[in-house]
Amino acid sequence: MLNFIATYKDFLITLLLECISNVQIDDEDDAEEEWGVNLASGCCLVKLSLLLKNDVLPPVVQFVSVNIVHTEWQKRYAALMALGAVSDGPDKQNFAQILSPSI
Repeated sequence: MLNFIATYKDFLITLLLECISNVQIDDEDDAEEEWGVNLASGCCLVKLSLLLKNDVLPPVVQFVSVNIVHTEWQKRYAALMALGAVSDGPDKQNFAQILSPSI
């Protein structure tokens, strides 16, 4: 199974990041209460990051850097979800370097 995931990791990560962006809520305050495609994708990204470790970082970092400064709150929310989803997979030093590149 891991070979399948490793083989298609770029496709899987891209798909999950696109789905995380699919925020179907109207009010920022209700974001934590709605289960949908974006939250399910975030859960899948958590598991994928645990399997792929540091390999999950490049596409997620690119996604986060584009969306974290977006004017729409849904894009910023998706960026934070993606970053939180991969926080346990990569080794802590690599993860810390994306948060603070000067480390």
